Amino acid sequence: YTIPNNQTIDIAIYDILGNKIRRFQSEQIGKQSMVWNGKDQYGIPVSSGMYIVNMSADSFTQSRRILLLK
Repeated sequence: YTIPNNQTIDIAIYDILGNKIRRFQSEQIGKQSMVWNGKDQYGIPVSSGMYIVNMSADSFTQSRRILLLK
C-alpha cells in the first residue's frame, strides 16, 4: 500500500466471527508493505482459515479476505 501524505493507517485482522485478532498502525509516508506472522496480539499462533483484513485511514476504508494456511 502507499501512503500519499501524513496520516495514520490502521490495519486490523479479524477472524470470520468478527473478533479482532491483531492490529497494526503505520504513519510512514510512501510505499509500505506488511507481513503478518499468523499470531494474535499476544503472540499466540492462530489456526488456519479465513480472515478479514481491514485497512482504514482518514476517509478511506477497505476490507479484503485472506486465507491463512499452515
